[in-house]
Amino acid sequence: MLTRTEAKKIANDEKVTVKKAIRRFDLGKGVAKQLEDEVVSEKSIWLYIDNKPFATFTCSPTKTEELVIGNLLTRGIISRPEEIERLQIQKGKVNVKLQRDIKAPPRILRKSEKKEASQDLILNPETILNIAKELDAKSPIFRRTGGTHAAALFDVKGEVLVFSEDIDRRNAVDKVIGEAALKLIDLGKTLLAFTGRVSSEIVLKAANANIQAVVSLASPTDKGIDAAERTGLTLIGFARDKRFNVYAHSERIRMDC
Repeated sequence: MLTRTEAKKIANDEKVTVKKAIRRFDLGKGVAKQLEDEVVSEKSIWLYIDNKPFATFTCSPTKTEELVIGNLLTRGIISRPEEIERLQIQKGKVNVKLQRDIKAPPRILRKSEKKEASQDLILNPETILNIAKELDAKSPIFRRTGGTHAAALFDVKGEVLVFSEDIDRRNAVDKVIGEAALKLIDLGKTLLAFTGRVSSEIVLKAANANIQAVVSLASPTDKGIDAAERTGLTLIGFARDKRFNVYAHSERIRMDC
């Protein structure tokens, strides 16, 4: 089996993008050209817990350890990375052994449950717009290929703490949460910024990780808004230029900052 260092080296050696031959039609110029285009790479990962099949990911070939840990955290299987006794990575397969003395896994929030919004996180409107701008600027693979979603965790001052891109928006969120947990970052003092639409699943991932606010460049779904209302999470969408929409718990936004 591979150590974490060896597994990370394999992941880093895998190509995030590849070149593919295409034929491009330009009706404005009345031409068709044969050329190479850069497209994102896709891989499948099979996750086993104690040698039993648990989940399958279709993802970008980066940050496999962070993806797995983030997914286990947002599913409520673990509450911190230290509850993993061993994490073994082979090509296409990850096997996690949990500590034997773990009691019942932490209770995760359900779509119908309600959680009060805490008042220990106050957001500056300018910071929110700067976060959206920074997220857009920090997405090199998307800019080259248009084939990824980006997610990042920021502190309340708008400083980026962790960043990831992935072909699946849920994976991008799991990767930043997993990386933050490994770096011992207090997730309760962070904002999740995100390029994709915010579904109820994304909201519950954030809420289960104790994140209090989500900022998206895109829109939420109706169920995403409902979940944010119930879980006490501030949900912000269409953050761009000089405006944004707050769909849930706007009391955290201070216009007098």
